[in-house]
Amino acid sequence: QWLSLDHPTTGSSHDENISLDDMAVKVVVTVTDGDGDTDTDEEEVGDQIKFGDDGPSVSVSSSGVMVIHDETEGVQGDPDDDVAGSSLDTAVLADFTGIANKGSDSDVGTKDNGAIGFAQSGASLVTPTPVFGSDGEGDTSYALALGGTSGMVDSGVTTTDGTAIFLTFENGMIVGRVDSGGDSTVSSTNTADVAAFAISIDSDDGEVFTAQWLSLDHPTTGSSHDENIALDDAAVKVVVTVTVEFRRSFLDHTVNVLVENSREPRTGSLRGHSENFIPVSFEGDDAWMNRIVPVRILDVSEQQVSGCLTS
Repeated sequence: QWLSLDHPTTGSSHDENISLDDMAVKVVVTVTDGDGDTDTDEEEVGDQIKFGDDGPSVSVSSSGVMVIHDETEGVQGDPDDDVAGSSLDTAVLADFTGIANKGSDSDVGTKDNGAIGFAQSGASLVTPTPVFGSDGEGDTSYALALGGTSGMVDSGVTTTDGTAIFLTFENGMIVGRVDSGGDSTVSSTNTADVAAFAISIDSDDGEVFTAQWLSLDHPTTGSSHDENIALDDAAVKVVVTVTVEFRRSFLDHTVNVLVENSREPRTGSLRGHSENFIPVSFEGDDAWMNRIVPVRILDVSEQQVSGCLTS
């Protein structure tokens, strides 16, 4: 095998096999007796010739980047990562605004969109090392995950008055909620379990954003006004997913297509298969049927791969 082939099943199916069309290949058996007489029979074996899929892999390590929000009223400068709500991407701010039952700290006079404030990491908290394999480079996406059951993960921090905060997973975000009942369980539907803070992530580049509505307990007393506290390390995870779309690797490239002798029923376009068995459609007249022609791939979707003749 010199070229990678299209395996249509997506997801984590890295061991999928594809086979040739059953009628495409035959084994012909001929027997000859002692005086030279022969008899011949054949069997179709195309579906017994298979090609296994390759799949991507990824390893993830900490990048050393942190996101620090200073709960001092107003936007604080370095080394903190405070930003004004108006500086956040509108979709991120909308996600934070849409969280149910948010807390409100009565000791903070001037709030930003109802919050003490917001912070933005500026870069991903993790460094992924993807290996895409024989099918070519694809996409890398980021998501947050909890280190346990939603509503039952101890954040490792408390409010200033000492009330424990447990974590929930809500609409792709992690929300820290006050354990109002003291039963180590919180819920977004319990109006007493108000949100103290929330964490969001950019699925494209892994940048992390935080919003804070209630002040948290910083145990070091005295003149230590710049003390940082952190969530329990195992409480929050960043999940990195690498996806290979084999056909996308041919976008803006020219492939040789064996054109069929019939048109695509839905669009009326010419259709055929590349040397990698990728179905390709393009516009042209019937003179191109049953020929191998060069086609430049211009569009790739789940439904089709289409292009244009280059000669």
